[in-house]
Amino acid sequence: MHATGYNNVTKVGALTGQAIVSFPPPTIGSYQSPFTASFAVDNNWSGKGSFSVGDNT
Repeated sequence: MHATGYNNVTKVGALTGQAIVSFPPPTIGSYQSPFTASFAVDNNWSGKGSFSVGDNT
């Protein structure tokens, strides 16, 4: 997380890694998929962001 000092957006952050995704029933098992997330918030932790797992955002 980083401080911005830019108007109401005072903090930004980003994450990357791997997420464990389960296959839908009736299939059994799971796999790892790339995960990314980012956000921008004010001092009250109110803000916007997004995240992606694999091809889903």
